[in-house]
Amino acid sequence: MLYAYRVSEATSGPAGRAEIGGAPALAGIEPGPSRAVVAAVLVLVALRVAHWLLAPPNSDEAYYWAWGFHPALSYYDHPPLLAWIQGLVHAALGRSLFALRLPAALCTVGIVLVVARLAARLAPAGRGGVTFAAATLLGSPLLSMFLSFAWHDALLLFLCALAGSLLLDFLAEVAAGGRGRSSRLFLGAAVLGLAALAKYNSVFLAVGVGIAIVTDRRLRPLLRDPRLWAAAGVTLAVLSPVIVW
Repeated sequence: MLYAYRVSEATSGPAGRAEIGGAPALAGIEPGPSRAVVAAVLVLVALRVAHWLLAPPNSDEAYYWAWGFHPALSYYDHPPLLAWIQGLVHAALGRSLFALRLPAALCTVGIVLVVARLAARLAPAGRGGVTFAAATLLGSPLLSMFLSFAWHDALLLFLCALAGSLLLDFLAEVAAGGRGRSSRLFLGAAVLGLAALAKYNSVFLAVGVGIAIVTDRRLRPLLRDPRLWAAAGVTLAVLSPVIVW
């Protein structure tokens, strides 16, 4: 996905943004979204809200929702984060389609904002980044499905996007010759742990980060940096309920 970009020439452009993967700023892009793009986003948002509020729950949604009544360190099918959240939301808001799919709705908003931030690394400065990100995500059939239901996938996508964005900040700063902000590294590691508590597929993001560090000579000194291994410990600490289970 978005994190396949390899940190390469991390130099600052005229607008002060780092160029990632050696890709220069894209030229010829309109500074803001067209009316057609805005209209498409509004239609997609309306359809998504209608589904969240009106479509009956499918069997998987009901199954995962029922987990919320039986708190545990983990479960046989999946890790526990969705069950914990569903239990808390039900306790606060009661039983309704709104409560069931509220986490998925919040994850959708979150991933749109994170993707807009990531896209800003590749596109020139301008208006409409959030709108374009929303059009891309909501218009994707696969992502639309994953974000429409109260499944683990909505949490996985949002948390991986957020962790990837934070870790990309850190790696880009190191590749540019800096030390890298520890706050970005450790916060990204903690969010990656939460992503693993949502769904085990998040391991692919960790593998991707590891490959980038090992194969990029500018990042390889991180292997001798105790902060990297401490950050790995943070990820495992967040995942510890599953490990104990």
